[in-house]
Amino acid sequence: LQYQAYCFPNGRLVNRTLENQNHLPHYLSSATAESAVMDLTDAYENGAYIVGAETFVDQWTHEAATFRAKSNARLDIPYGPSEREVFDLFLPHGIPKGVVVFIHGGYWKAFDKSYWSHLAAGPLARGYAVAMPSYDLCPDVRISEISPR
Repeated sequence: LQYQAYCFPNGRLVNRTLENQNHLPHYLSSATAESAVMDLTDAYENGAYIVGAETFVDQWTHEAATFRAKSNARLDIPYGPSEREVFDLFLPHGIPKGVVVFIHGGYWKAFDKSYWSHLAAGPLARGYAVAMPSYDLCPDVRISEISPR
């Protein structure tokens, strides 16, 4: 049997034909004798490789809440019909030079705007307003539904 393996070394898609299932990369596993199934859990849950990662979320939450409490912010402004389609707008002192939009990460399946408020500090200090939207997450919606919003 030949096994078809798709992998993403250095961000590039590579299609490999493998003669032997034992040569599959670590993130691929055999589902049946005829096919290989990609398991990207390790690629998306990389906290196991970062020292102290288990404390990050609590730290981010605390820093963000502290920042929101002392900032000039308009919170939970709706921009769409979904409950999660709201954004926070952080305003600098004086007239903004422009707006920085910070779209949070989380592989389209985790977090919301409230984890990242403290990251508005840099642009605010330079006179920019900062908009931080939350958005619907997978699997509740498909990625193709998130990006147009």
